[in-house]
Amino acid sequence: MDGASKHQETPCQLVYKDVKPKAANSSIKTPKKESPKEVATIDAQTQEQRDGKRKQILMNELDLEQKALSIAKSQQPSDVLLHEKNIELLKKEINALK
Repeated sequence: MDGASKHQETPCQLVYKDVKPKAANSSIKTPKKESPKEVATIDAQTQEQRDGKRKQILMNELDLEQKALSIAKSQQPSDVLLHEKNIELLKKEINALK
């Protein structure tokens, strides 16, 4: 420490309380998870509508990624690989729906 400083250093002291874990037969009970009594089912028509909507969303995302790739090729070459990978993954997901 230089002579210009008015701050005096004081040693730090570690203060802690030794806490031991409670025994396994503690009075605190953990709630048991209950399994669902009924499993929700969806009729085929509703599922088809959901799948169709999902496919439409994925197709829109694919279109946007393809446009972004075209832009990246001319303006941001560093982003080309990212868009190509996104396009590949979107196509894979769309094909999995069929």
